[in-house]
Amino acid sequence: MLLAGPGDIFVVSVLCRVILKLSVRSLTKVSFSFSAIMSAAGKLAKPQMRGMLVATIKKTIAEATVLSIITGTIIWWNFGRQRKINYAEFYKNYDAEKDFKRMWKSGVFKPLDGSDDEFLQEFMRRERKFRRLDQESASARK
Repeated sequence: MLLAGPGDIFVVSVLCRVILKLSVRSLTKVSFSFSAIMSAAGKLAKPQMRGMLVATIKKTIAEATVLSIITGTIIWWNFGRQRKINYAEFYKNYDAEKDFKRMWKSGVFKPLDGSDDEFLQEFMRRERKFRRLDQESASARK
């Protein structure tokens, strides 16, 4: 069972930042090596100065957007989807009344004034009322 905690999301965001920095560095190394080849072959290529910052920012924003979409999809697929499946599987077989009786026997809900039977009867009456209302609302939705 995979659970997403703040630590897991932090690790994924750090990995994305590292990947982004590595991709930017590798692209700049390729462009420098290409200009070195051009200068060795003959005429020295002019460096691009006008609009270079804007072009670099556009490229960086595009890379960051793509990486964030990929990371968000991976996080959703591994954590969010799996958690939703686990909750659905748990509540498919969950019996609240059985769980309540188990907790009642262990003394979790024991009232301080000693009126055990009255408290249990009132709780069960309210539980039946809420279940009936849930069934009516579910049938009304269909």
